[in-house]
Amino acid sequence: MKRERKSSLFYCLAIASAFAFGIGSAGCGVAAHMLTETVKNAVGDEPYVSYEEKIYLETVEAFLDDSKAGDGQALRELFSQRVQKDDVDLEEQIACWLEEYPGGEYSWNRDVLLHGSYSTESGKSKSVVTTVVPFTAGGEYYWCQIELTYENDFDPREVGITSAVLFSKEYYCALRYEEEGVQWPGERGMNVCLDYPSEGTIRVAEGDPIRYTFVDRKLEETEVKAFLEENNRYGDFTGLFGPPNAENIYHYYELPREGDSPRFLVVGVDDGAGTVYFASVVDDLKRLYTLWHE
Repeated sequence: MKRERKSSLFYCLAIASAFAFGIGSAGCGVAAHMLTETVKNAVGDEPYVSYEEKIYLETVEAFLDDSKAGDGQALRELFSQRVQKDDVDLEEQIACWLEEYPGGEYSWNRDVLLHGSYSTESGKSKSVVTTVVPFTAGGEYYWCQIELTYENDFDPREVGITSAVLFSKEYYCALRYEEEGVQWPGERGMNVCLDYPSEGTIRVAEGDPIRYTFVDRKLEETEVKAFLEENNRYGDFTGLFGPPNAENIYHYYELPREGDSPRFLVVGVDDGAGTVYFASVVDDLKRLYTLWHE
């Protein structure tokens, strides 16, 4: 099934690419229109998922499938024609990533929140979407930011992946905590950001790396919920349950595992009021459910 979905992706991108040479602006508009219509036909009517979300998910899945297979040429072909032509170290970066990939199956959360950039002028359109996707492979965590141009009447050779950045847990954690000297790569094409010196323990909760401190306790969800239903003062909360295991925007408390999956209580705190406004239960890659909210 994965390869069938991937084939529809290549078919969609190929249509725009086929019109990239030897045509005028009117032809470019036809190419983008055909791409849009083909994508709509390819993805079907899956509830609550737009066609741009579906084609983005297929792109990520194709990228991960090719990574697992060690297929550098297939990875290269996911990028736009312009990136393939202009990114001088594209093959080097792909080889670097494939050397790093630990092998075996991957796991990721398909519930993504896309950020889009759209422009229209004189009947022509350009649509670009991106987000950061956390995934696991071989027991290791990685983050991949893929920028996908899925239509471009102005230059159909831009259709495809225009940027892909791979982060290790250590590097992405440094970005999340805004450590000095760590910057987000701004270049187009492929960038592999894996080597970063890191001290201490890093855990992953709801797709985010957190700097973790061990606290000797066993936190029970029922006790937390019962307390918050009566008192949501965060000072009283920490007085009873102790300090969090990690902080980065939210406050993270480790919960007992269920099987092999780590679980955390994520607590949102209004710093001005000193009160808890929500508490959710998450695993390493996704939110599971809301335990309490005001």
